[in-house]
Amino acid sequence: MVRMEEDYRVLGKILAIDPSSKNMGWAIWDKGKYVDSGLIRYKSFLEAVEECKKVMFIAAYGGLNYLVVEDSYFHKNVASLKSITKYAVIPKVLVSEWFGNSVELAEVSPGSWQPKELSVASGTKRKERKRLSILKAEEISNKELSNDEADAINIGGYFVNHGNIIKKRKAKERVRKNSPKNKRGR
Repeated sequence: MVRMEEDYRVLGKILAIDPSSKNMGWAIWDKGKYVDSGLIRYKSFLEAVEECKKVMFIAAYGGLNYLVVEDSYFHKNVASLKSITKYAVIPKVLVSEWFGNSVELAEVSPGSWQPKELSVASGTKRKERKRLSILKAEEISNKELSNDEADAINIGGYFVNHGNIIKKRKAKERVRKNSPKNKRGR
């Protein structure tokens, strides 16, 4: 008997976000296909909120199922980490405010999406990972891209192709966290 592999693809509408301290790349995927992408540039937190609202409005047209945000990771510069974290919160708050629980939030780390989407080994230099991300995303989008927009496209592609694995892992963590064995230790 041939065992069929589980389908890990996510076919709902996805807004993928790659936040940074000065720009926010975004990409929309729907029914497993790339739709659109762009780059928000901002000089202040309030400007970032206003620009993010515009993108959320575009993404929400026709329904939105998932918001996928690249998780902040530690750089050598703590101030940079704080800044990125501050801007990464904007789309999460807007989705919560506008959609409540109807839109599922997923955070993915560079260490999870880059090896799968870019076929890079751990330890690959950042400059090379960025180059590969841009090459792959330009092939998908058929346009010239910045690295933040390219990363957003690839984060969305990663979630399309592996999102159900992420969702199952999170469900197992919730079950484990709420198990009677863990509640006894509280």
